[in-house]
Amino acid sequence: MALTVDIDKRSGFCGGVIRAISNAEEFLDTNPGKTLYSLGAIVHNEAELSRLGSKGLTTISKEDIGNIQSPDNETLLIRAHGEPPSTYELAA
Repeated sequence: MALTVDIDKRSGFCGGVIRAISNAEEFLDTNPGKTLYSLGAIVHNEAELSRLGSKGLTTISKEDIGNIQSPDNETLLIRAHGEPPSTYELAA
């Protein structure tokens, strides 16, 4: 017996993820050669992460924030899931 999988034509990313990806793309397109750091994976989709990575998106963890070289000249994207105030304090 074969399993049939139907994918709804309207399926896709949620609104928050679409907004986060759009913001990342806008930054990367208007700042060629610049790295955009994403705190955690911006989306749970390896193909999309690879595509954005090729444009300059680098996924990091909270522990990596302190290792960013020249943090005053870098941009950190907080993904759609959000973070507690302590993370914003650490990033600042």
